Amino acid sequence: MTLSPILNASIAVQIHVVAVLIAIAATIFIFTRAKGTGQHRVGGYIWVASMAVTALSTFWIHGLNTFAGFSIIHLISVFVLVELVRGLRHIRRGKVSAHRKTMTGMVWGGLVVAGGLSFLPGRVMYTVLVGG
Repeated sequence: MTLSPILNASIAVQIHVVAVLIAIAATIFIFTRAKGTGQHRVGGYIWVASMAVTALSTFWIHGLNTFAGFSIIHLISVFVLVELVRGLRHIRRGKVSAHRKTMTGMVWGGLVVAGGLSFLPGRVMYTVLVGG
């Protein structure tokens, strides 16, 4: 394992990786705290901000050019940005179940699935994990 692919990557990739790591840490924090508390709320705002930075940073990353420099990853990013707004709107309107489903869906789709795709051969995280 080597961090050199990240250190040698563009600033957009570096920002993206840091934001993802913050989102993962915030996810663990939120999932291990009682829901609806001040800690959950603060962790949630950190999570939302880090997910927004994660999604926005992808628009400067073009490793999988499939159409005019954009790929399916960018569609996931648009989806995440829309869902972040929806999730916040749900909780502000007291729709706790809808909020939980929206945010949990982003953890699975935005962090687990999209994150898993970043470990495919040829991607930066694959090189971090296996080297060369």
